[in-house]
Parts: sequence; C-alpha cells; structure tokens
Amino acid sequence: MNDKQKQYDWAFGLLWLITCAVGVAIGGSLAFLSMWGVGEAVGNVAGENVGGMVAGLLFGFLFALGANVGPGILLVRKGISAARWIIYGSVAAALSVSITLGLAFNVVDEMSEAASAVVIALALGLPIGIAQWLLLRQRGMSANGWPLISTAAYFLVAIIITTTSEDSNMPLILASAGLILGAVTGLGMMWLQRRQTVAAA
Repeated sequence: MNDKQKQYDWAFGLLWLITCAVGVAIGGSLAFLSMWGVGEAVGNVAGENVGGMVAGLLFGFLFALGANVGPGILLVRKGISAARWIIYGSVAAALSVSITLGLAFNVVDEMSEAASAVVIALALGLPIGIAQWLLLRQRGMSANGWPLISTAAYFLVAIIITTTSEDSNMPLILASAGLILGAVTGLGMMWLQRRQTVAAA
C-alpha cells in the first residue's frame, strides 16, 4: 500500500469518526426524547409490553439511523449502497430492540449497569453487524469479523450511556459515545478493506 492510499484510508477513517459522533448525538437524542413518551402513551392503551416494543422500535431505529447515515454515505465510494447500509442496520436494530424491550420491559429498571450494557450491545450491535455483514458479503467483501466489531463497539457505547444516563447533558454524552463507536467501527472497516486489498493483490 502506497503513501497516498494510506492517507486516503486515514482520511476515510477520520470522516467516519466525525459523522458517527454527529449522527449518534442527533439520532440518539431523538431516540431518547421520543421513545419513553410514545412508549408510555401506547402502553397506557395497549399494555406495558406493547409500549415497550414501540419504545424499542423507535429507539433502535433512530439510534442506528444516526450512527449509520454518515458511514453509509462514505461507503458509496467503496461500491456499497448507502441506502442499503443505512436501512439494513436501522431496521435490524429497530426489530431487535423492540423484541428485547417487549420481552424484558418489566425487568429493565432492575438490571445492573453491566447487564444493561450487555443487553444493549446484543440488541443493537449484533443485529446491525449481521445485517451489514450480509450486505458486505453481497459485495464480495470478506467481512466475517464485522458482527463482532459492531457488537464490541456498541458494548462500549452502552457502558457510556448506562453509566451516565442520569446526566442532563445527554447530547454531549451521546457525541462522546459516537466518537467511541466511530473509532472502533471505523478502524474495523479500514482493517477489513486492507485485508481485502491484500487478498486481491
């Protein structure tokens, strides 16, 4: 790999990092603002579990949407559809978090921070990683590590969120979480691309 290519890779990684941070700050804020209000309103009519499912649907979709818009646009230059990258990840997250909250709505408040972080990582990071891995496979990219990268990244994000959830400065906290998410997934994507380049050489 020549110096020009390395510079391009690091520029790509930096843009990925920035867009993740901004996207998570916006999408995450919208997710937190809307999920409980709407979920509670639905729960009063249809029951707590249904309200939990609606809250999860909103949270998963909006959070993943914010996290994936910027990277999805950046991946267009790599021959990957931005729309599919964003939609695959957002829909997978929405369905997974919805089912998770629907099943565990009554015990969410009783979970420890560590348990909550694991649940969030499995409900967000794993389905997003699997959905996007399928897309990467369709493009002929060897990306078997992507679900693990995504799950690990969202686990770190979940730790930040669960340990600071009572803080009033949520947009700043979410932006910090977005930086962590962008750093882990951005470096992971750069690693996958370099492996692909070496394999093709």
